[in-house]
Amino acid sequence: MLLIKAALSIIALAVIGRSYLRLLPPQSTSWPLPEKWGLSWLIGAGVFGWMANLSLLLSGRVPALLWALFGSVVLVDATIHYRSIWSFRPFRPSISCGPLLSGIRKIPFDPNDTRINVAALASLAFLVLQSIYLAISSLSYTRGWDGAIIWDMKAKAIYFDSGRRPGALMAYLNSPTYIYPHLDYPLLLPSSDAWVYFWTGTANEQALKLIGPAFMISLLALLATHLRRILPTAYALLFACLLTTAPFLCNLSKTGYADIPLAAMAGAAAAYGADYLRRQTSSSALLMSLFTGFAILTKKEGALIAVVMLIAMTLALLFSRKLSDVLKFVLKAACFVSVIAGPWFLFLMIHKIQGVDFAPTTFAVLTANWKRFVEVIAFIPKIMSEKEVFGRFWLVVTVAVLTGAPRWNRPNVIFLGLICFGYLAAISSTFIFSSWNPYWAHVESSLPRLVMHIAPIAVLFAGHSFAEQFFDNHPKQPAISSSFRRT
Repeated sequence: MLLIKAALSIIALAVIGRSYLRLLPPQSTSWPLPEKWGLSWLIGAGVFGWMANLSLLLSGRVPALLWALFGSVVLVDATIHYRSIWSFRPFRPSISCGPLLSGIRKIPFDPNDTRINVAALASLAFLVLQSIYLAISSLSYTRGWDGAIIWDMKAKAIYFDSGRRPGALMAYLNSPTYIYPHLDYPLLLPSSDAWVYFWTGTANEQALKLIGPAFMISLLALLATHLRRILPTAYALLFACLLTTAPFLCNLSKTGYADIPLAAMAGAAAAYGADYLRRQTSSSALLMSLFTGFAILTKKEGALIAVVMLIAMTLALLFSRKLSDVLKFVLKAACFVSVIAGPWFLFLMIHKIQGVDFAPTTFAVLTANWKRFVEVIAFIPKIMSEKEVFGRFWLVVTVAVLTGAPRWNRPNVIFLGLICFGYLAAISSTFIFSSWNPYWAHVESSLPRLVMHIAPIAVLFAGHSFAEQFFDNHPKQPAISSSFRRT
């Protein structure tokens, strides 16, 4: 019964997220069904996490009224779109509105080529079976140290704060760091966990086993549907399947760690950022900014991803757009991200909540430890090549990226590549200020998970490079010449 309630709570959060998605301007009518539900879950989790942070800043707690306020958007959505809700329209599958459901039968290539159809069917079956396996196997998997000690404790504090123990969350966040670690971690994932606690009526960790798979399945749906816009169905699904071949990534999706939710938010932001560079749609620009902000609220490393992503987008736009257009986009994106992430950072500043893993960012520390950057950068290829951690994931991604090397001058490819390499450089630089002694223990315990954050972006990088080189079935976009002019 507990798992049934937990599953219903996840469905409810996705339904509420769908209402928020329908209210976002401008709306897109070309999203396929898997993409809509993937977006719905991620937006539902993100919006509720933002509301929890804002409520904590303004009132010092997360009251029960917040749950009702969060869900009230369904009534607003129903009021605005009541005609489409009550009117019945028969579903007519097409490539543009349902690639994973009907795209196999309508691949825009030679219809007699049964090999492509068989490959698409096999890849789709693999994705479906892998998603089912993740959900079932997670039920017997442990939450992990971070899941139990960090994220579940925050979730319980939020749950009790809105119920029989008002002030529980503030008391937890003001506890000594030697009792509860990482008090400065944001509240997006704990808010989703607390949502499940609220629906089940008890703070039982067994009810949270489906949260990780929900983020992973949403990520896979977004990857597959996004890549389908630039690749034949078979190839798009194969690239999406590639993400599930990394053992470490699949195992983490069964735990309570925040790394998979962060990878999902970052992957979604990168996907819609690349789509904006290709098609210049305002909905993609909005979603990129939205998920960039949500990435910051998911984990501390989300701030690094957000900075790298905005810099990468700025450079890609500078090479292909007018300076005035670039400035407008950057200003809008920065304002949007600030509104989302601002409440949490303001709360940390006001209450002086700090982490203990890093020393102050000073010039003296930088000059004393700068060699750590070189050591960590050199260690990253070794981690990527470990079969028990990532399998052959990074090898296949590298080969796919190299096949599209002649088209690396495309803005969308440059954008994705800059994120991958920029983030690896950014996380390597953070260890310069690590307060662990020895600092290498810090590297070995966290670097594999940090590298995993860009795994979905690396899949997008490989898919876009491959598509630009071998397929020409998408809107034209300017390449970047040596003189930075349109060609």
